[in-house]
Amino acid sequence: MKVPPNNLQAEQAVLGSILIDNAAFYDLPTGFNASDFYRVEHREVFTTIAGLIDAGKPADVLTVSQALTHAEAKAQPDYVVSLSDVVPSTARIGEYAGIVMDLALRRRLIHAYGETLEDASDLSIPTSDVQLSAEKRLSAVQDRRVRFTTARESAKSLVRDMSKLFDEGERPRGVTTGLELLDRELWVHPTDFVVVGGRPGDGKSVLLWQIARHVAKKLPVMVVSIEMNERELAQRAVMDYSDLSIGQVRLPRTQEEQKKYLEAAEVYAALDITFVPSRDAQTILREATRMKRKRGLGLLVIDYLQLVSLPREWGDNRDQRIGEFTGRIKAFSAEEGVPTLAASQLKRIQHLERGRDPRPTLEDLRESGNIEQDSNSVVLLYRPGVVEGTHENKAGNWRKAEAIIAKQRMGGARLSIPLVAHFEYSRFREPTEAESAEQEEAA
Repeated sequence: MKVPPNNLQAEQAVLGSILIDNAAFYDLPTGFNASDFYRVEHREVFTTIAGLIDAGKPADVLTVSQALTHAEAKAQPDYVVSLSDVVPSTARIGEYAGIVMDLALRRRLIHAYGETLEDASDLSIPTSDVQLSAEKRLSAVQDRRVRFTTARESAKSLVRDMSKLFDEGERPRGVTTGLELLDRELWVHPTDFVVVGGRPGDGKSVLLWQIARHVAKKLPVMVVSIEMNERELAQRAVMDYSDLSIGQVRLPRTQEEQKKYLEAAEVYAALDITFVPSRDAQTILREATRMKRKRGLGLLVIDYLQLVSLPREWGDNRDQRIGEFTGRIKAFSAEEGVPTLAASQLKRIQHLERGRDPRPTLEDLRESGNIEQDSNSVVLLYRPGVVEGTHENKAGNWRKAEAIIAKQRMGGARLSIPLVAHFEYSRFREPTEAESAEQEEAA
């Protein structure tokens, strides 16, 4: 049988360094522990050393040997004595420990893949279970080393961001939406999970697709669209870029319409967008991670959360499963540096309810506890014209819209951004000065 990767000399050097100078114990990489050693005797010696040092006692050849003998450990006193003879320099304990940790990580990966290979060969186990078990094993295998950041380093990062902002005109954020009024208030950072909520017909899919196309002009974007397929999304893009209605896009009748269609299609074709043809939660996260690591990813868009297929293993009920998914999305964005924009359905309101403002709130989010908790920001769309009983509904004003920033951890909240809905061209736009004045007067 092939021996798993290990380096006995490096393991001995780590232990010997600490036995010679207990202060070297504090030079070990963060996360280093006994399980990183390949030999059982080395795990025993390290555990004993750590116990003595943590108790404020000296850990030398004599004290460690006595403790091991008392515990009837496998490691013998004469072996402990020999450890201090193989240390080139106690100052290099960090390098020795790094070698040990790297090889331990390799052994864990080999073990995880070996168990997966056994499961995959057992035809009595469902393929979906094999895949789920494999993902759990691999996600559990992590490099535990941590790099600490100081206030000085954080300050330098802030100064670099401000330099870009003032000297180069760049905004230190992950992505912008393309709507200037919204971008002034909503800051989407590279590690953010942002939820866009809306009732049916409020335009959450329109806004997400509009933002995705804006970002895709400069950065790779991955889109998970469960309600609409790629062809329908392409048609909506052509509508926006050409000012053609859906009927004209489906069947251009004049040469002018055909020209606009082809020009818009050319603009759309230049966008860096990849579609995930699946609603499976694990597939979505796996493909997003793969794309980020293989070719880069600037934004992940999910439309929408309530339609994602969630494995039963993630919880006993729908709330628990969607909480597991939003938690994994948040972790993905934070770890990979990819902002995620996800649509969420809001509770319906068909008419003005007695004593309540028809504008949506965080409480209107379905499965709100998990979605609200895990998100960095929540933007709620509101179109008063579609709510029976409002002034706009009575006046037939279907265009007026608001983007309400209901939550934002790194910015202002409870802000309302005016928008104008042009769904015949599948887009939102900002109001003109005249429209803004009319909205203020009506308010």
